[in-house]
Amino acid sequence: MQTSLPAQNSTAMDPLSQLKDIHLPEPVSIWPPAPGWWLLAAAALIITLFSVIRITSWYRKNAYRRLAEVQLDALDKSYKQHEDCIIYACDINRLLKQVAVTYYDRECVSRLSGKQWLEFLDRTGNTRNFTEGAGQLLESAQYRKTGSFEVAGLGRCCRQWLKEHA
Repeated sequence: MQTSLPAQNSTAMDPLSQLKDIHLPEPVSIWPPAPGWWLLAAAALIITLFSVIRITSWYRKNAYRRLAEVQLDALDKSYKQHEDCIIYACDINRLLKQVAVTYYDRECVSRLSGKQWLEFLDRTGNTRNFTEGAGQLLESAQYRKTGSFEVAGLGRCCRQWLKEHA
């Protein structure tokens, strides 16, 4: 004997069929950014502004060096035309004095001459080229009437001092 079970609804038997579809959350919006991003943006802005101010200040502060290098190039060009070593040495000395007066204390620098001037150049340029090298002739060049010397060495001394002086 077989008993028959009453026919049941197939949906009532299957609990999975009663589940609803998965609802996905809304996508995360890119705006407004999280507070951490605002802090990062503010820090980047501050660092950028600080860098621009420092670079601008450094550029302005060293304008006299760039001008002196342009004048030194003009002196080299002028020397190639007239080839007078004495005039070249006097012009170099004048240029170095102008730069030193611009950067250092006017009262201290303006009264230096001779050996003291060369020692000042060596001390501030962290070199020995003026008291022991090609720059020695700056001490006596203005008192000579004629003469020849290594112009290239003097030019190198001057360029090095322009770049290195504190």
